[in-house]
Amino acid sequence: MSESRDVAEKTGPPEHWRTLGERAGSKDFREALRDEFADGAAEWKHDPQGRRHFIKIMGAAGALATLAGGCYTRDEEHIVPYVEQPENVVPGNADFYATSFPLGGYAQGVLVESQQGRPTKIEGNPSHPASLGSTSTFMQASVLDLYDPDRSDTFLDDGVPSTWQDFVAVVQTRRRQWRQSGGRGLRVLTGPVTSPTLAAQLRALLAEFPEARWHVHAPVAAPERGDAGDGNAGSPPTKPVYHFDRAEVMLSLEGDFFQYGPASVRYARDFAEGRRVRSRETEMSRLYAAESSPTLMGAQADHRLREVARRLGASVPAGAGGNTAPNWTAREQHWIDSVASDLQGAGSEALVVAGRTQPPVMQALARAMNEALDAPGTTVERVPSPEARPPTAGEENGLRALTDAMQRGDATDVIVLGENPAYTAPADIPFAEALGQVPFSAHLSTHRDATSRQCQWHVPRTHFLEAWGDARAFDGTASVQQPLIAPLYDACRSGHQVLAALRGAPGQTGYDLVRRYWQRRSGGGSFEQFWERVLYRGVVPGTGSTGSAADDGRSKSTRTARGMTQGPSRSLPAQQTGDGGASERQRTAPADTSSGGSAAAASSAAATGDTAGGTAPLLRMGTARRAPTSADTAAADTTAAAAAAETTTSPPDTTSQSEPRTTTNEQASGRSTNLTLLLRPDPSIRDGRFANNAWLQELPKPLTKLTWGNAALMSPATADERSIETGDVVRLAYRGRTLDVPAMKMPGHADGCVTLRLGYGRPHAGYVGSEATLYQTHEEDEIDVTSS
Repeated sequence: MSESRDVAEKTGPPEHWRTLGERAGSKDFREALRDEFADGAAEWKHDPQGRRHFIKIMGAAGALATLAGGCYTRDEEHIVPYVEQPENVVPGNADFYATSFPLGGYAQGVLVESQQGRPTKIEGNPSHPASLGSTSTFMQASVLDLYDPDRSDTFLDDGVPSTWQDFVAVVQTRRRQWRQSGGRGLRVLTGPVTSPTLAAQLRALLAEFPEARWHVHAPVAAPERGDAGDGNAGSPPTKPVYHFDRAEVMLSLEGDFFQYGPASVRYARDFAEGRRVRSRETEMSRLYAAESSPTLMGAQADHRLREVARRLGASVPAGAGGNTAPNWTAREQHWIDSVASDLQGAGSEALVVAGRTQPPVMQALARAMNEALDAPGTTVERVPSPEARPPTAGEENGLRALTDAMQRGDATDVIVLGENPAYTAPADIPFAEALGQVPFSAHLSTHRDATSRQCQWHVPRTHFLEAWGDARAFDGTASVQQPLIAPLYDACRSGHQVLAALRGAPGQTGYDLVRRYWQRRSGGGSFEQFWERVLYRGVVPGTGSTGSAADDGRSKSTRTARGMTQGPSRSLPAQQTGDGGASERQRTAPADTSSGGSAAAASSAAATGDTAGGTAPLLRMGTARRAPTSADTAAADTTAAAAAAETTTSPPDTTSQSEPRTTTNEQASGRSTNLTLLLRPDPSIRDGRFANNAWLQELPKPLTKLTWGNAALMSPATADERSIETGDVVRLAYRGRTLDVPAMKMPGHADGCVTLRLGYGRPHAGYVGSEATLYQTHEEDEIDVTSS
């Protein structure tokens, strides 16, 4: 870092750089850059004769190969492309079909390219509000999952191959018992459900068996948290929909709306729209971001505050009362005052967003600030939650309640549809152990993962390109999921078919169920015309809750340009007072402000052990050891999933390394070694569900450029305090559990905290996913992890 600062002072204006080594131009970096290519490759750069000689040899070799091939006469054979030419199939011409890509329960519209009946490429659907013709990395890579050789292709009954007919026979026997007890003991666990047809099936099942229960588990919640409505009794749950293209000034509090969530693609497009400067407009929108771990949204910010997540809870509330928060430096206070001034000047065209990791109090505060700025109706709208059973429906329908019921013996029949809770369950919820004690259990999944191995029955699941279905987008717009290819394995079934079997109608297909649902709701006119129009465009007209599917005339490109005024300087959130000022906005904030304050100083939420927002306070770090190879830095251990999970595997072979000391230098240095642990989804494999996708493992992660693994991200200052360099393997200890993981210095990371990505260390992930795990936790350090 000192070399980087010296270079910055000498070179003057800032230049683009990707790593600290490139920034400093160190000798080690130049040597690594020189050795990037094969030995001798650089020698031909100044030797045109050598290059010309090499090309001559290659040309001669090609000519000889041509002559040799021409001297060989192969037997004449005739092939027939088709016995019967398929209708509308022209070899070499691709067909495109509109369908929906489901992720986290929400639909994202796509157009799938099909070459002679085989899906090969995915693009965005311009008619769908969640994509508007663009795609995410998950959409692009999902086509590879269709052809994954590790996909399950066989029914398993206690590990023994079986059939659909055998599974249906067992379900029919259980149904007779459910009729007598009203479904007592029957539990169905799903992820977030926005599918109208699937939700109707689940409600019908609960109506038939009143004592049955439906539980929902969301390993990675959407960034836009919902709430319980307007506070009136019986009001439906709502969620926010943001309009970044209409906002002049934005404040993000630990938000990463451009990377995660069902509207990430749309939000990124809208934000880019607001940043365009056209001939008649001389201003662009402004983004402030306060975050602890660097994100794509923070990277786009004009002014960014590096702040530990647990101090964010104290920053904005303190500003709400007009008082300076304790431990704020002068630069930090200036940053807060500048944000308040700009938000007031923007008025109704301001927007405040809080990320999913923020506690409910911060979510409520962001909503209150938007209301004080009169933003609802312009930059933010509250719409009915597309989820059939939102997480706010009550803890009695969550994963913990299901685990408690299994431990008590109240849950005797458990059906898990799609999710992998044996891996994704929090550490203090012993779901996997409890599931193994259930008399009858079944798991529908594309792979035989950790949850399938705890269940009696494993049901192979269809890929979304093989099955009929439907789902809603972030704004409620419904779309039909139509298959492009028949299931590659005859045994695969969809969630619709499994629920139909639970209801005693195993012969119903997904096509029948989805078509029947929308036929009842198509209104007047010809249903066939309605159905063809829905399949052609990929969306069901009139189902969206907002005008987000089309430009409503209020985007930046069509708004009347107005001067961005500056209101009186106040702390956040500020009520707009007076006339709002008439002068042009001139305040600026520091481009990057250090967090300041003690890293161990916890807020009240952290002091009480509140980790609901994804922040675990008081993480202790031991001294470091060197990594054996540079590859170990890129391929890390089990990140947060193993550090916080209740699974333990054998430790790696570390005989060639010195054992990392668990003692600290706290007494010698006089500083605290307590750090804050930040758990975040991985930008490539999310919560681990894409761990077996080689395309995504090979894809460099944003900002870090890591591939095929994980690392503990920390600020250069935090690493330097502990004499840690990028590539050192550090031992993290939290609540009695330890984790050895390579460290990586991350410019822009807040001091006093460490970021670990979810998704690695996943057992039974497949050939590709298993190869991405090198480090494991230590068996002797296993203890019970409970919530505080």
